[in-house]
Amino acid sequence: MKGILIYIGTTLGLILFMEFFLQITEISLPNPIAVDSKIGKVLQPDSRINLIKEGLYLGKVNEYGYLGPGYPKERKANTIRIALMGDSYVEAYQLFEKFNFRTVIEDELNKTSDKKVEVLNFGRSGMSFGTMYTYYENFVKEFSPDIVLFIIGQDDFVIKNQSLFPGLEINSEGELVFNKKFKESYLFKLREKYNFIFNFSTFDLIKKSAKLVEEGYAAHILFDKLNPELLFNTGKKLTAEIEQTDEGKVADANSIAVLSKIFSNFNSESSTTFAMAARGELANDYVKLIQENQIHYLKLYKYVSSLKTPDFDPNYWKASNKYGHWNHRAHQLIGKYLANYIRSELMTD
Repeated sequence: MKGILIYIGTTLGLILFMEFFLQITEISLPNPIAVDSKIGKVLQPDSRINLIKEGLYLGKVNEYGYLGPGYPKERKANTIRIALMGDSYVEAYQLFEKFNFRTVIEDELNKTSDKKVEVLNFGRSGMSFGTMYTYYENFVKEFSPDIVLFIIGQDDFVIKNQSLFPGLEINSEGELVFNKKFKESYLFKLREKYNFIFNFSTFDLIKKSAKLVEEGYAAHILFDKLNPELLFNTGKKLTAEIEQTDEGKVADANSIAVLSKIFSNFNSESSTTFAMAARGELANDYVKLIQENQIHYLKLYKYVSSLKTPDFDPNYWKASNKYGHWNHRAHQLIGKYLANYIRSELMTD
């Protein structure tokens, strides 16, 4: 019995030491994501984040639960507030905050505006437009943005339920409503019951390691110095994913119906300007719907494509030899481009 107690005590001691070591060195940190019964997945305020993707990200969630400088819900007078919404391209866990296109937009606009410009980053990895909308209505809207700029991917307008987020549906009265069925899911109940586990760095490290193994990166991580072709192949795989487009695709009827309701709601908010910046070519039906509802539309993908030269690819990361999200230089150029667009098209009043 004494031996068992010593073994248990030693094991717990090692786990606690490992947890302390991981958090102090920031080799791995607790998962910054929590689940709210109204909003769905949220970022926990003041959470530290340390991630290595195509590049390195070191930062934290601000005290209000989004990325970048912490601007409170209550706005000061003589201020213009811009909310950026999108997926991992806006979240940008590949580079430091000071290089993010959010920072560039804010700096550029403050050079010429007679009001203080605040740009808030509400980007969340994996979000489609439907989820962005529920996030806007349940959280982002509380910050009273003057302008909401959505950075949209090729297939983001396909309306579908996403894990741990409220869904969207049109009820029998023809009204757009939130579907809270996600709270009945096994994953939500599991997160509620064992949420304390997600606050441990050790658990997050094990989970990330398992995911890398599942995605086939184990050999690359362990043997890339001996087999550098693995790194090259990883880059080619990501390139193929980026070059996919939705050209010629037909929008599904449910998505069109839900989007029509969303855009109608946007038009009813006279104090807020909404705009869509497309990262990839959208199906014609989606573009037509955006334009019919007089939502500002920018073909961002055309500008990004124009940046490519024999010596520069906006999606290539030289240090890690990977293709993926926009790199440092691309963030600077895209930030200045979007700042000019916002200044000339969205800040006209």
